Amino acid sequence: STWSPIANTGTTYTSGVLTQTTQFRAVVQSGLCATANSAPATVTIASTTWTGSSWDNGVPTSTMTAIIAANYAETANIDACTLTVSNNATVTIVSGKSVTLSGALTVEDGSSFTLNNNANLIQSGATNTNSGEISVIRNTSPLKKLDYVLWSSPVANQNLLAFSPATLPNRFYTYNPASDLYVSVVPSITSFAAATGYLIRMPDTHPTAPTAFEGTFVGVPNNGNYSLTVTDGTYNAIGNPYPTTIDADLFIAENNIGYDAENSGDGLYLWRKTNNANTSYYAT
Repeated sequence: STWSPIANTGTTYTSGVLTQTTQFRAVVQSGLCATANSAPATVTIASTTWTGSSWDNGVPTSTMTAIIAANYAETANIDACTLTVSNNATVTIVSGKSVTLSGALTVEDGSSFTLNNNANLIQSGATNTNSGEISVIRNTSPLKKLDYVLWSSPVANQNLLAFSPATLPNRFYTYNPASDLYVSVVPSITSFAAATGYLIRMPDTHPTAPTAFEGTFVGVPNNGNYSLTVTDGTYNAIGNPYPTTIDADLFIAENNIGYDAENSGDGLYLWRKTNNANTSYYAT
């Protein structure tokens, strides 16, 4: 409804991701002459709303804004430009399904958005301004009471103790590359740092027979690029910062792991230890 000036002196302008129908015009001036406005060009962003049984403007596509205004637990992938959850709607993305967005996810107050185990939220672009908390459920393999798991949070500001409140507070660790040792942290005052692994023992109430543990992360979903300072010549505890799986082969290739003389023999070491002294701590 109003024009907003954009500082641009080139012959082209790239807007980035748009979330609503937007008009653009060029404002030109020569010397002391009066400014002149070009005819406006309109970029139309279509939207479609989930009403409880169907989408009112068709199934969303990557060029559409999707709005979920009623409870949603369908067995279909969602592909949209942006997604807004409103009107106190409860959204559950079932296992094996994905929400793929080129822009932001907004979960308004009173609404909820949950990714079940093996469900994914995939966002392109270096930065997306997500808002509102989501829940991300991730299940372990069957583990025993005293077993450990290396965890990494897919959301911002997840407190360690809130994530696993029944784990003894002296059984939360980070890894120190310099000493090649795991170091205890105080979980009540420590939050997961992005893309960092934390070794956490099973809850003290966990069964002694092999049983999967359901971990639930709650917070604004991480997205965009993450850069970490790593210590060369030793191991580093790196975690997946995203609410989606990562292709291990592509990760190795993109980070040049094990492909040059200096890093020959390096690879990914995935924590797999159970209480069995005859087995390795890691799969490689």
